[in-house]
Amino acid sequence: MVSSRTKGIANTFILAELAVVTACYWAAVLLWEVVIEVQPGGFRAFLFYNEFLLLGILLATQRSKRSLMQQEHGAGFASQMARRQTICAMFAVFAVAAASGDPGFPRGFLFSFTPLLYAVLVLCNRRLPGWLARCLFVRAYHTRVLLVGDPGRLAFIRPWLESKRELGLCPVGYCSDTSEERPDAALPRLGHLDDLEPIIERDQINQVILLELVRCQDLLRKLTGICERRGIRLLVVSDLDEHFRHSVTFIDDGGVQLIGLREEPLEDPVNRFLKRALDIAVSLPAVLFLLPVITLIVWLLQRAQSPGPIFHMQSRAGLQNRPFRIYKFRTMRPNHGQEARQAARDDDRIYPAGRWLRKLSVDELPQFLNVLRGEMSVVGPRPHLTDHNDAFARAMNNYHVRAMVKPGISGLAQISGYRGETRTDEDIIKRVSADIDYLENWSLSLDFKIILKTFRQVFFPPINAY
Repeated sequence: MVSSRTKGIANTFILAELAVVTACYWAAVLLWEVVIEVQPGGFRAFLFYNEFLLLGILLATQRSKRSLMQQEHGAGFASQMARRQTICAMFAVFAVAAASGDPGFPRGFLFSFTPLLYAVLVLCNRRLPGWLARCLFVRAYHTRVLLVGDPGRLAFIRPWLESKRELGLCPVGYCSDTSEERPDAALPRLGHLDDLEPIIERDQINQVILLELVRCQDLLRKLTGICERRGIRLLVVSDLDEHFRHSVTFIDDGGVQLIGLREEPLEDPVNRFLKRALDIAVSLPAVLFLLPVITLIVWLLQRAQSPGPIFHMQSRAGLQNRPFRIYKFRTMRPNHGQEARQAARDDDRIYPAGRWLRKLSVDELPQFLNVLRGEMSVVGPRPHLTDHNDAFARAMNNYHVRAMVKPGISGLAQISGYRGETRTDEDIIKRVSADIDYLENWSLSLDFKIILKTFRQVFFPPINAY
């Protein structure tokens, strides 16, 4: 099966890359010992740090294993991957050295080895996967592929077939009952579906790929029977995305095969526990140590410029669109009577100091109370007014999907530049798409990334922060 070949190349690449790095490391050690200086601790110290160097590379590579399996090893990917691997490797080595307080730590050698390591990793990521594929899948392992079905779908699958040529997949032609010739197919038409068995025998076909899920049970049974009888692999290209007009995910749960519209990592209770632990770890110190001081400062500013309640409490849509009361520092003059109107640039409802509170996101600080109460998370889609929810849902059909997770103080949309006023349907679509992307691809590392970028935006506010 082609997926096993793809996975095998990715695993072989990782092992080969670690072997190449190890060889270069010990060659550099030998050169350093002979030419520069003999390192105290000698072989044992270098061996110890070599292990953590490889561990850092392995961890960085595992994060990108999906891209490796998809053969995304162009020049840009190679340098990006090498940079990530080098940073992780050196972080692992220096972290262990700092924790152990090793007096014999070969600092000078490792600093000088870092540029060489990066160059070797770039070369490996760029050249090694293709070279391994050519070596492992020689002519004896080439697979002659026959495509069956609507020739209109050949253009869709052709890029994938081209990317798998290194793995020994050799498309021979296609077979269809459609009389229309496809000059853009770049493959010859070998005959009709009734000619399947003679074509398979004549052209020595090893694998058949059905280009779409067909409703004709007779054709499926016939094709399955031919392939099984002749020992030929059969693959079916899923076109369920087109039927649903949405990407789908396949689930095997307790022996029941299910089809869903998306992955939801936060349905896993372990992931929910980790996210809740992060929420408490971030929000509790903020509420205990930061909120009292900032509240006093905001109160003094309000007394001077816009007397009234210090907090602004508003009903917002939370998890599963259940309403909750959100806390914010009041940045607008009291009793303006325009709750549902979005804040705009140079909005006359905002008092002078309130502009800075909004620009620096200080007005959001009381929402850490909502996080502690479990109504919000530190990271998630921003909660909107119910009136805005209804308007936004008219602009984007899957708007309410974002309510499958708790709303957050900051989110992927905000650090991606989609914060503030939404003036057009395109603004809404970009923001909601980012929120759904977060829901489908949540990880603890993604939450950390969003928190760090949000912290940066506090000191360097984007142009749309008002």
